[in-house]
Amino acid sequence: MPYFASAGVMASSAALAQNGFVVGGGAGAAPASIAACSDDQVAFGRSSNTPLCMTVSGDITFASGVSAIGAGKVTNAQLATMAANTTKCNATAGAANPTDCNGATMRSNLGLVVGTNVEAWDSDLDCLAALATSGVVVRTGSGACATRTVTAPAAGISISNGDGIAGNPTLALANDLAALEGLSGTGIARRIAPDTWSVGTAVANSELATMAAYTFKGNNSGSAATPTDIDIAALTTKPSPAAGDYVILSDQAAAGAWKKATVGSVSSAGSVASINGATGSVTTDLSALQNCSMAVSAASGALTISLKDAAGSDPSVGSPCVANFRSATGTTGTYAPLSVTAATSLVVSSGSTLGVTSSTAFRIWVVGFNDGGTFRLGVVNCAVSGGISPLTEHIPASSTAEGGAGAADNAGVFYTGTAVTSKAYRILGYIEWSATGLTAGTWTTTNLLYVQSFGPGVRLPGERVQRVSMTSTSGASISSSTFTVTNLTKAITPTSAANPIRVFASAGILAGGSATVAIVQLGRNSNANMFGSFGVANISNTGSVYSSANAVGYDLPNSTSSTTYSLYGKSSDNATSISVLPNSYQGMIEVEEIMG
Repeated sequence: MPYFASAGVMASSAALAQNGFVVGGGAGAAPASIAACSDDQVAFGRSSNTPLCMTVSGDITFASGVSAIGAGKVTNAQLATMAANTTKCNATAGAANPTDCNGATMRSNLGLVVGTNVEAWDSDLDCLAALATSGVVVRTGSGACATRTVTAPAAGISISNGDGIAGNPTLALANDLAALEGLSGTGIARRIAPDTWSVGTAVANSELATMAAYTFKGNNSGSAATPTDIDIAALTTKPSPAAGDYVILSDQAAAGAWKKATVGSVSSAGSVASINGATGSVTTDLSALQNCSMAVSAASGALTISLKDAAGSDPSVGSPCVANFRSATGTTGTYAPLSVTAATSLVVSSGSTLGVTSSTAFRIWVVGFNDGGTFRLGVVNCAVSGGISPLTEHIPASSTAEGGAGAADNAGVFYTGTAVTSKAYRILGYIEWSATGLTAGTWTTTNLLYVQSFGPGVRLPGERVQRVSMTSTSGASISSSTFTVTNLTKAITPTSAANPIRVFASAGILAGGSATVAIVQLGRNSNANMFGSFGVANISNTGSVYSSANAVGYDLPNSTSSTTYSLYGKSSDNATSISVLPNSYQGMIEVEEIMG
């Protein structure tokens, strides 16, 4: 057979034995041997120049020309390396060598593609798989679910198959709702019995909301609006109705039918012959308070004064307190009514004295201001030092806010909850405490004597309540320098311990020596209670000289018992005699009780 004798040089040798192979004899040399191995042998090399043929056994065997790998002989380490996260598979439609298949390929081969063949894992699927009860499934949260049953209310709706097991849940109206749904007419639906309704077109009076006393339903707004309960007393007053203005009346000639008439026709339609038997012209008393009274209470040292109607209740739309006020403009003297239709009160705070003296009778006057249409209660103590502060309703006045801190301490000052400036006011009445009084600034009703509404017969502050007087010609000789009573003396019984007493006395005086001063003064019950001005006669001439002297003063006896007032006299030198009412010359003393 040919062989390579040298690089690139082919030579020849002996013929190759059948089924034999050549073993090289070295570079450029003829083959060492030409031989053949027996069946099922493999040439592994040579021994000298002889081929080394060996029978294959162990992991790989040959039998009848077929090789076989023994069971369990190929380990993982002996396999070729595989791509990460793959497995051996045949992804073709027919027989083929294995390949490295990833997860997507395997899922496709197995028919388990997520989203196509199977659902991806989800906590909600776990929740559904875990349900053990039947009903309508609801998702209550992420990975949370439950079964529900549609449940009917107590009335109005009925439900069948609420859990949906036997079919769809079915809802139907029941009770009142079924009755309403079954109405066939149109109009106002009424429930006439449980689960029973009817329909109509009119609203009965009994179906309306209750109305306030003495009102009617209407719309007085000037435009379309929901009806309201209208009280005539609360309507805006027109002081001077025009002749063409309308009024509503009941025509008794037409069975009481409501009709309208003009003011002019009403004023000329007829006349009133008499009122309570009185004939002649009739005028309105603008000074009268209509349906007004007061109530007083005290707590924690504070005094509360409340406006009430004549029945003692809070004013209301049905029972207003009405007062006529003059205009706050000084040059306009007209009057107009103001109606109070709600609870109104004023608190005199604990610590506020209003100028009251402890343990002494006193009187507080209550007034009402018209503050631009708002009614404000006020109080004032008219007993100022040395006199009486007047109440003059015809002159607008101002007030000071009470303040609520116990600082309203002055007599003669109006105090209100909110201060007012130059406003018209009306006198409502007064509140009076007895001679025992109270501790100033600590208000109580323990010694409360009167709560008096203002009206006929009630005196104003400063007005005379009563007057008594006497004259005398009976002289009295006095030489002492201590006040000695004369024959001018008069008793009075005050009607109120809160009222002051005004006393005036006039007398002639005769002094018996030169350089003598004759002095007279007023006293209550004795010379221990002297008051008022001095009457003085200064005698500087030699011999007897006639003169005259007057004494006047205010006193607060704080009593309703009989009290005697007298003129007292004295001689300045405690020696020279003076004569009061000498030679039967007449003198006089006048005693007046003044409203405080």
